[in-house]
Amino acid sequence: MKITKFLFVLLTLNFVNMSLAEASLIRTSDGATIDRATLSITETTVLNVENGQLTGAFNVEVEGEGIFDVVFDDRAFNDITNFNVVATTSNINSFASALLNSVFVNVGGFLFDSMPSLTSGCENSSVCFAFIPKEISANGRVLSLGAARNQSLASSQPDVAVEDQGLFLTDRDLFGASAAVFVNFFAAPTRVALPTVNTSLNQVNGVTDVPEPSSILLVLVGLIGGAYLRSNRGS
Repeated sequence: MKITKFLFVLLTLNFVNMSLAEASLIRTSDGATIDRATLSITETTVLNVENGQLTGAFNVEVEGEGIFDVVFDDRAFNDITNFNVVATTSNINSFASALLNSVFVNVGGFLFDSMPSLTSGCENSSVCFAFIPKEISANGRVLSLGAARNQSLASSQPDVAVEDQGLFLTDRDLFGASAAVFVNFFAAPTRVALPTVNTSLNQVNGVTDVPEPSSILLVLVGLIGGAYLRSNRGS
């Protein structure tokens, strides 16, 4: 009987672990969640959340420009070897507005619009500047950039798309700047800058929710439990 009981517990734990491992989820902008394996056929914007921090997003629609994946980076610009300059003076407002409308949002239990410090690289509780370079020199220096300025809920200032931000931080390592990050845009579905070396969708990080056990799991646990009880009666 002790052996039977041990096997029951072991199999139950194994099924629970299998269920949680196969149901890794990424939070979407409407407050729901999505299985990572179905991301390639998903048209809605999907936020990449790691340990409660907003690290980027998939399928962000930029008006007049297309669909992009984005990632936040708080290093010095020269250290970002794969930066993809897609914004220009004429369309910078569209890129910044896309961040404010689709990425810096309050969703589910996360307050990425109301609390700028929840954006990876931004520790300032009042504001986060998401810098979008639009003109780069031959030696890799930022000549001009815009920004999406995300203000906290408590701030009296509005969230705005800034067409000409100025250069007061672009030559510094943004790791030490609590209110600023660079934003790297990549035409979807390349996803080359997302937080893993492997570009396979199944390797994308960003799990925040612990899913409920599936109905199949509950049935299997019930069957095992029934067998265990019948075995006890027989003994």
